[in-house]
Amino acid sequence: MQCVLRASSDSALVSALVHGDSHPIARGISDSLDCDSAAVRNIRDQFGSSEVVPGGGIRTTFRGFPLLGGSAAFTGGDIDIIAGSDGASLFLVTLGGWTLAASALHDVVRPGSPALVAQLNALGRKVMMISGDQIGAVRFTAQQLGINQDKAFGACNPATKLQLIEQLKTTESVCYIGDGINDSLALVAADTSIAVSFAVDVAQAAADIVITSKSEDLGHAVFTSLTLATINRWHIKAALSWSVVYNILAILLASGAFVNIRIQPEWAGLGEIVSILPVIFIAFAVRITWRSRQITWLLRPLQSVSSGEPSGEG
Repeated sequence: MQCVLRASSDSALVSALVHGDSHPIARGISDSLDCDSAAVRNIRDQFGSSEVVPGGGIRTTFRGFPLLGGSAAFTGGDIDIIAGSDGASLFLVTLGGWTLAASALHDVVRPGSPALVAQLNALGRKVMMISGDQIGAVRFTAQQLGINQDKAFGACNPATKLQLIEQLKTTESVCYIGDGINDSLALVAADTSIAVSFAVDVAQAAADIVITSKSEDLGHAVFTSLTLATINRWHIKAALSWSVVYNILAILLASGAFVNIRIQPEWAGLGEIVSILPVIFIAFAVRITWRSRQITWLLRPLQSVSSGEPSGEG
């Protein structure tokens, strides 16, 4: 992370502004400045009421002047005070319209994320990136992940994310993965939503699924969740289909529609077993299908090596 201050004395003011904020950018800036805690508390005591603006930043007052921290669009700050910020997320701090500090933060792709995107693409899924960061930073990260540039959307506030999800839902099912307050509306609106263990409480409460794995296993955990959901969906459809077919045949038999077919009363009790056993088998087949998928994934690298193709592991 690169941080530029107009004056060294401004570091305590910037640290006080982001102190206690759960946003990753705010935490990164606070850790990098490492100011004296007593000085930070003294400055915070002079703040007015503070407000976190979703998709924008932090707003408060200091000695009667508006103090803003966040994106360039939110703060109106001067991005020219920091160089080499291409592909980075910018966090500016302004006091009374005067730019005090600018920080450029480059996103680090989590281990397993590029592999997850590649797996989803191989399954024919459309992978998109919707973020509140600057467009340049979003496209830079999307390139690292293997996501097409036309499917990378930056500078999105919660309302914009919600609008994009609603548009996508008109033509296809949507699964949304998020971890921040700004993702809450999109998590609720999506057909299926996933939050991660380090997500804020609001995001975890809004999501259908919460991944509890460690960050290095995140990609594998998400892909496993989506695969299990797909397997369960097909087995549920199979169980419902059997139930519908069986009940239609049972009603027809009971009503005498099949004149030439009769079932003796002593054999009628078997009908209950016939209706239940296939449903039980379909339920146990979920585990069988899942195991076969795991074996296929394990054998895939060996098949690639035997055919002289790269396995994709590095």
